[in-house]
Amino acid sequence: MEDGIMGCKYFPTSRVQRLNCLAGRDEEIETLAANIKSKTWTALTGSKFTGKTLLVKSVAEYLRKTEGYVTLYVDVKTAGNFERLVETAYRKAPMTVKRRMELFLFRKSLDVTNRSSFKAQETLPPQILFWKLLTTLPEQSVVVLDNVHVLGRETALLTGVLWDALNEKGSRKHLPGLIVTGPTPQAVLHFLNPSEIGWGSVDISKGTHFVGREFGHVHLAPWSDEFSRRYLYEGLAECGVSPSMREVAHVAEVSGGLPAVLSFYGRFRCRGYPRDRILSMIDGRLFSQVRREIRDIIKERFPKKNTSLFKALSLYARGVSIREASHRTGVSRQTVYEMLRTLIEWGYLNEGYGFVSPAYARAVMKLR
Repeated sequence: MEDGIMGCKYFPTSRVQRLNCLAGRDEEIETLAANIKSKTWTALTGSKFTGKTLLVKSVAEYLRKTEGYVTLYVDVKTAGNFERLVETAYRKAPMTVKRRMELFLFRKSLDVTNRSSFKAQETLPPQILFWKLLTTLPEQSVVVLDNVHVLGRETALLTGVLWDALNEKGSRKHLPGLIVTGPTPQAVLHFLNPSEIGWGSVDISKGTHFVGREFGHVHLAPWSDEFSRRYLYEGLAECGVSPSMREVAHVAEVSGGLPAVLSFYGRFRCRGYPRDRILSMIDGRLFSQVRREIRDIIKERFPKKNTSLFKALSLYARGVSIREASHRTGVSRQTVYEMLRTLIEWGYLNEGYGFVSPAYARAVMKLR
């Protein structure tokens, strides 16, 4: 198989892999590694289950082992807001960095409870803490902010800190590499589309002008049907399973080219689980995550119409037209379109209102 995967475990369970074992991602690996080393801050985008976190962690680990890079990884979705993001980043920072920061914290009258956490006084906002962390980390380091789109309006706090750090150091070459991730380019627009008033079309941070300092962009798309079939067939053959071409074709179709879904199927098939049971597990463990996230998105955006919109989206996933889905549920077509545009921003639909992966359509058919 291409991409140098021979000799690797096909269906990995680890959250970090050797780079030659990341199937189908040679170009993205090369670009991401080069951007980190050149200090080209980068937005990594891709829909759910395309492997963003696995890719960025694996590249960072490779650079740690080969060139001594320091990695600071924060899942913004888990943190929940900017203040918790800063707390998590500080907790994960190397001890040498914390020691250097403790003097700064003391001078700024911070209550440093221990070397793994901090409690900032009201006079010193978390923006200053994060700015100091960025400017204290060694140049040969990379900060990864996974799911950065979750910050929403608090993105302004982050961009303001980045701007101040650039002004302090003069250029990115004296700062850590930076990777932010999100489901779509629209979700990280403020990093990819600089304007004279800031990042994106909205002035989210007054005085933040990043024209000429825009981020690089790496996008992960689902695998092609052909690549999915080859990966699954060769991986199963390697563990002693002889799948029929019909099984391979069906699973590739169900997965919609999502690497995480194919790996999940392969792992359990290699353990001797029957096909139908694994497909049921995929729906219960993976596709349920899609339904839960979409349900939360719709509830937050359309609190008074979410139940009807769940039904409309389920109908739409089954091939019912927007007009008919609107008619059956009593929701206006305008509202249905607004819901679909929201899901475009979250990476579930493309600009043509089609599902990015057939797997997402399969998942939301059961949305209630």
